[in-house]
Amino acid sequence: MLRHTAECRVLGIPFVADPSQQLARLDREETRRLVVGARHLFTNISEAALLLERTGWTRDEVLSRVGAWVTTHGADGAELARRDEPTEHVPAVRTPDAVDPTGVGDALRSGFLAAVARGLPLTTALRLGCAMATLVLESAGTQEYQIVPTDLLSRLLDAYGPGEAAALEPMLAELPRLPEYTG
Repeated sequence: MLRHTAECRVLGIPFVADPSQQLARLDREETRRLVVGARHLFTNISEAALLLERTGWTRDEVLSRVGAWVTTHGADGAELARRDEPTEHVPAVRTPDAVDPTGVGDALRSGFLAAVARGLPLTTALRLGCAMATLVLESAGTQEYQIVPTDLLSRLLDAYGPGEAAALEPMLAELPRLPEYTG
């Protein structure tokens, strides 16, 4: 991770930092090098506390070194923090059918980054990430979920209202229609 982030800095390539379980193995200087300059930093709530401890920085000091910091809070959703802006809380997309949390963070990041790559606002991107996380949460296994654009759009509408659904509809319309896997 450290080599890749260093290469990105040298080449001027935007990068994402997601230290996750690596935090326990990194010393202060390594943790700082991993984070500095990240366009987006991702942690869960436990990792956020550990990141502050490992770097020795305050939350504001971290925010002064990254573009945006996304912290996930499990069933309570996620927060989006940026320097000199109010922190935004994005609620999770609710489900009565939670099966397996494995891969939920990866799904959140994939939805978030897909929306960011299409130039959508970060809050909208995080809402898509939360919806993707719920799809994975409802599946046994990290790659067993299926994205049905109309279903995902309906969930976004229910969770976040018509404005967010409309903002994401063109992107979701680009998704290929795949036949359902029947095993």
